[in-house]
Amino acid sequence: MQYTISATNTGQTDYSAASVTDSLAGVLDDAVYNNDASASVGALSYSGGTLGWTGDLPRGASVLISFTVTVNVSGSGDAMLTNRAVSTSVGSTCPSAGGGSGCATSTIVDARTITLSGLTPSFTLTGLPNSTVSQNGAVSMTVTTNSTSGYFVTVRAETGFLVGASPRNNVSIPIGSLRARESGASLFQALSATSSLVVHQQSGPSGPGGDAVSNDYQVQIPDVPSDTYSGTLDYIVAAQ
Repeated sequence: MQYTISATNTGQTDYSAASVTDSLAGVLDDAVYNNDASASVGALSYSGGTLGWTGDLPRGASVLISFTVTVNVSGSGDAMLTNRAVSTSVGSTCPSAGGGSGCATSTIVDARTITLSGLTPSFTLTGLPNSTVSQNGAVSMTVTTNSTSGYFVTVRAETGFLVGASPRNNVSIPIGSLRARESGASLFQALSATSSLVVHQQSGPSGPGGDAVSNDYQVQIPDVPSDTYSGTLDYIVAAQ
């Protein structure tokens, strides 16, 4: 988040050694100062959470002071960025006590949230032994998040095999025979019980109503007895 302070000499004479002070105490409980302050004229200082500026301002001249902070969206502070610039220079409209609304700003910090909803509860791929069967859009879901850095969706199998429903069938299908991809992608990738497969990733927040995400699935059926083979897949969505 960027802050910009503007100070102008509106008096009738040049002003030497003008000063502006900005305590970041109301900001740093929810953010980190990026140590990047700059000023169009004059000199800057920073110590103990307070940014200071001093410089000469001829009549009609202005100074622009800018700096940024990185907001912590985990909710560790009061969820409010309160910032106030103060000048003790004679004639200041932002004195230590009082001052207009242009001297201060407050910004609400929304905690980062992310939800996965509407996940397809199950799907079925049907085929003969020694065949490959695919289904586009077999799994769909909605991801809703305000994470400005984006999010990713992963899937992982709970076990290493698809197991037959018949109690007399002791044959199983390796989970690597089941493959997935994000809908619209070109290549299927094998699932695993030991590592997660990324099936969607993006660098920004979702749309206001959430993002529709879908996955295609493919299974390479080996030479196994006729049966219904099943397994459990775990979907996880996380902010980046």
